[in-house]
Amino acid sequence: MTMPSEELRALSKTRSFLRWILVEARAKDLRIKDLRERASSCLRHYPYEITLLEKWSDKVCEHGNDRIFCMECKK
Repeated sequence: MTMPSEELRALSKTRSFLRWILVEARAKDLRIKDLRERASSCLRHYPYEITLLEKWSDKVCEHGNDRIFCMECKK
């Protein structure tokens, strides 16, 4: 079972990894195997979409926007 602290760490680690790909991996000629291993590590405790929806459903509207700022909901 994945703990909330592991999910949070996975989200942070994945964001960092994606930024690393954009900046550093492009500059270095990294093999796809290295990228796959790092991606696999990020996804180990990454939350499933249903988990994210359950946690954020009260803050996000059906349009995928923040409830407070959604222009479509205000119509």
